[in-house]
Amino acid sequence: MTEDRAVTAGRVLRVAGASEHNLRDVDVEFGSGLTAVVGVSGSGKSSLAFDTVHHEARRRFLQTLSLGSPWLRMPPARVRRIDGLGPAVAVEQNSLNRNPASTVATSTGLHPFLRILFARFAEVACPSCGRQVRALSDEERVAAALAAGPGPVEVPLVRGVEGRHARLLALLADRFGPDAVTVDGAMWTGRAPVAGRSHDITVRIGRLPAGAAAGEVRAALAAADALGCPEVLVAGVPLLRAPVCPGCGAWVPRLRPADLRDPP
Repeated sequence: MTEDRAVTAGRVLRVAGASEHNLRDVDVEFGSGLTAVVGVSGSGKSSLAFDTVHHEARRRFLQTLSLGSPWLRMPPARVRRIDGLGPAVAVEQNSLNRNPASTVATSTGLHPFLRILFARFAEVACPSCGRQVRALSDEERVAAALAAGPGPVEVPLVRGVEGRHARLLALLADRFGPDAVTVDGAMWTGRAPVAGRSHDITVRIGRLPAGAAAGEVRAALAAADALGCPEVLVAGVPLLRAPVCPGCGAWVPRLRPADLRDPP
């Protein structure tokens, strides 16, 4: 059993203070595996399973996706606390679907939400070179930079562009110093590259020390963004603020929910 499966197998769902409908401050625990909620008619089985547990799971799921207007958000269930709750789907016992190609996701209406999850969190690869492309938010870039550890903060200004780039190299050397500029992976020697060939130019704008604070990382990323490049290298790790391939520089369109096709 893998670690993830072990954690899932040992998960306990704890409900404290459920008060939906005819429930009165009910505390209950659900262990891993199959659990049946039984009782006489009117005892609160549906109020506990559907109106409390499933309702709260669905509400948290929709709130995570931030769908719709704030005025259309689902109200929380009348419960004091629920621990160990994950995404949930409810399948009606009398649901009838005669389409042989249907799945649990399509028959229960979950498929549109899976398409949204796919569009937001799927790994996207460049169709030209196969490199992974993922545009990060400002806070995600800060977290990724902190995880990358101490190291140089570099900006790849030119990638695979023909020319001598003499004026650009002179400006970079004047502002950051000749030893901060690399051409085709080697420190610039002061001579312009050979014309008629494709070249890569990277400039080092600073270095993150060990134990750098989040404020230092934000300042370094802001200085890198000021150069107008959508990519920043922190300790050699590419951080993208736009969906541009770090390998070939191709623009990779963002995924849309419609890109995940419905089953035939």
